[in-house]
Amino acid sequence: MVFFTNYISKKGESNILNFKYNGQCDSILYEYFLSPFADYIVGSLPIWLAPNIITLSAFGMLVIALILCLLFMPNGPDELVPNWLCFVCSFAVFAYQNLDNCDGKQARRTNSSSALGMLLDHGSDCMAQSFIGIMMILIMNLPHDKFAFLGFMMCAKVPFFFGVYSLKYTGVFKLARINGVDEGIPIIWTSFLISGIFGPGWWTQDLLFNIKRYQFCISIAYLAGFHASIGFINAVIKVQKWTYYQLIKSMQVPISVAITFINTSFFSPIDFIKDHSILYIFMFSFYWTKTINLLQLSVITKEVNIQSNYQEPDNFSWKILIFVLNANIIFYYVFGIIFDEVLLCWILLFFGIYSYIQCACSLTLKYLNKKYLFDDKIILKYSLFFRKISESTSQFCGSLN
Repeated sequence: MVFFTNYISKKGESNILNFKYNGQCDSILYEYFLSPFADYIVGSLPIWLAPNIITLSAFGMLVIALILCLLFMPNGPDELVPNWLCFVCSFAVFAYQNLDNCDGKQARRTNSSSALGMLLDHGSDCMAQSFIGIMMILIMNLPHDKFAFLGFMMCAKVPFFFGVYSLKYTGVFKLARINGVDEGIPIIWTSFLISGIFGPGWWTQDLLFNIKRYQFCISIAYLAGFHASIGFINAVIKVQKWTYYQLIKSMQVPISVAITFINTSFFSPIDFIKDHSILYIFMFSFYWTKTINLLQLSVITKEVNIQSNYQEPDNFSWKILIFVLNANIIFYYVFGIIFDEVLLCWILLFFGIYSYIQCACSLTLKYLNKKYLFDDKIILKYSLFFRKISESTSQFCGSLN
């Protein structure tokens, strides 16, 4: 079918059979709290529960919280989300982080680790970043603040890319003693908890020297994101003996992201980000998640490239996004011609959703019966899972009669 795309070469198929994920985490919080807590939860789970069910359940909690945030989204700078919603978002992020730690442990417990599981787990993590970022912007009532927007986009998205980038070129995904995943996410759900206790407006109050609380926190996030990215890049430099040109070429994705964010934020003729930051984040997230998934796929297949001769996986939809957003602004300043940016963003959003679904379906449905993606043991676990639900439902209905 035309809808599906062959993202994996014959050589890549054979490499997938021998793929083993190599991850290291030196986090203090993970070692002494998060990992033991996840071990406790996994020990209470049935052995037949598939790890991917845990991943999807964790992601589903964020989806529910996000929908509530959008339903109660403030209509102006003087309106705030209700306090109870802050508690809901805090619990959703807390549950997401801990369940996300459980899926890998359940996979190792049941000996059902797979390449598909890695793609699903990291893909949901990438999309979850966007959902959590939107929650933060809405709860802190900062949809019109460019500083907050750039802080979220640059400090959450870019370090995540460099983590996978480091895995690709060093063979190891290593998190530092203090990192944005294990220590950063608890800070986020704690900030939501603070918003519920003191009210969302607490963040826009002055801290000192006319610096607001949220500005101080986002400044720290900027430094943390920069520090994490430099750490991943240094790890690659130590392994790869590249020239400066090769190094820059390998980072064409984050460089294009930075240029596009700056152009959209400061040179848009209608100041697009000020009134449509949520739409922009939604639109961008589908392209970004697909890009990360293709980069991870190149790690799994042990290929330098996929469908191209570039250092990064060929991603036609990503190139369209970057070209259209920047060309539209350049055309305005050079020729005085501008396409409606809001309409353009909606068009790119729907195209991005289609492109992401096409990629996800190609990597799952087309290779569903391939052992390296979805082996018989995992299919059996899903069958047992739905069988248990069916039996429980029948027993419940019988007790009512």
